[in-house]
Amino acid sequence: MKKYWKDNLNFYSKGLLFIIPISLQALVETVLGLMNTFIVGQFGNDDVIAGVASSVNVYDMIWYVFFAIVATGNIFLAQYEGANMKTKIKETTNVKLFYVLLISVICLIVLEVFAKDISILILGAHGGEHYDEAIKVATQYSRLIAWNYPLLGFAYIMSLTMNVAGNVKTPLIVASISLVLNTVLVCTLSLPYQGSPNLGIEGLAISLITSRAVECLIFIGYLIYKKPEYAPNWNIFKISKELHWNYFKAFIPMFINQLFFGLSLIIQTVIFAYYGSTTVVAATSIVSTTMAIFYSTYRGYNALVSYYVGQNLGKGKLALAKENAKKILQLVFLISVVTALVILSCAFWVPRFLFVNLSAEGLSLAIWYLAFSAIGYFFFNMMQPIFSFLYAGGYTLIVSITDLCLVWIVDIFVTFALLQWTQMDIKYVMMISCLTKSIDFAVSYVLYRVVPWNKKIISKSEIKLPKAILE
Repeated sequence: MKKYWKDNLNFYSKGLLFIIPISLQALVETVLGLMNTFIVGQFGNDDVIAGVASSVNVYDMIWYVFFAIVATGNIFLAQYEGANMKTKIKETTNVKLFYVLLISVICLIVLEVFAKDISILILGAHGGEHYDEAIKVATQYSRLIAWNYPLLGFAYIMSLTMNVAGNVKTPLIVASISLVLNTVLVCTLSLPYQGSPNLGIEGLAISLITSRAVECLIFIGYLIYKKPEYAPNWNIFKISKELHWNYFKAFIPMFINQLFFGLSLIIQTVIFAYYGSTTVVAATSIVSTTMAIFYSTYRGYNALVSYYVGQNLGKGKLALAKENAKKILQLVFLISVVTALVILSCAFWVPRFLFVNLSAEGLSLAIWYLAFSAIGYFFFNMMQPIFSFLYAGGYTLIVSITDLCLVWIVDIFVTFALLQWTQMDIKYVMMISCLTKSIDFAVSYVLYRVVPWNKKIISKSEIKLPKAILE
């Protein structure tokens, strides 16, 4: 028994050392993206916060699309690195840049033309002074922030590509510089202190775009100076038809999954806006913004599972993969308990401290919603390594389908049904929506126990590799 606990503690310490730097980088990137929401709480009322929140929902959905682009490209990057094909490694960066540029231009055009229509769809066309003000803010901010998408896409590509290549230090430093710069600029330009430019929403957008531009310039300088293998060609359209077609086939399923997941976040805001008010939207925005910080651990879990489970599955060490999976679940359980308690403690002071102009009703709603989100976080956090185990075992399709069904049926439909067909107060509906995460976890755990993921061995003969590798 003593040896068992000693081995476990040794694994936990190694696992934490593995997770912490990756999660810290993700945390910095998350805070950079959410800084404007925190700052607007210092000068904006419920309507302004709700307007910015609806724009952030669109921002998040596009971020998930970028994730699909980069994650798909990194699959090919790993394959080509294993085959030591330097030319093809560059092409993987080219194809990621091509799709990010394409999506960015489309989103920029759509938001410049239809920003008001999208804002009305999210916030609703209820009419009245509060909704008109929120829609006005959302329209203005969406159009301004749209110019950030190409910069965000490039920075995200370089950050995750460097991580896959084993470079964790550089992306963390660059993201930290960008965060500090954005914080200084947004406090200088947007906060209404004496003698300030007091640019409000415009200041938020200028600060974020400027800090992202500096981030991209640093990455470009790194590429020019270090000349890493994954540096793109100057002509980003230099992509073989074969790689482009193989990438496209792999990208579509992940793109659909991420797109609908991002869309579900918008739909949830639409539901709360329709059945509630701008105060409800503001409260949910505060909670989702705060919770996003704690979700930074997910990237570390995925890397941990890939290293301790995925590699052993590939080597045929099934017993070791299963044992490591059990230890990872134990480690994540401990992390989930501690983090849930931290979130619970934050519920009673974070909304008061960061959103000083929030109404009394909005403050009360945000406090109780955040408190119950601690319970939801525990179950949601436990789901992440379970889905990663199934991904490592090759069950990408069944995981994607299950994930989407849980989000749209359990999370979205239950919330809609309670608001539509019951007289329940919206506060209690929001609390129940947190508790439904226990159902999500139960389904995922049953899937983990029933599907023989630990017997599924991924080999080159089972993976549709590009022909260049097979040759």
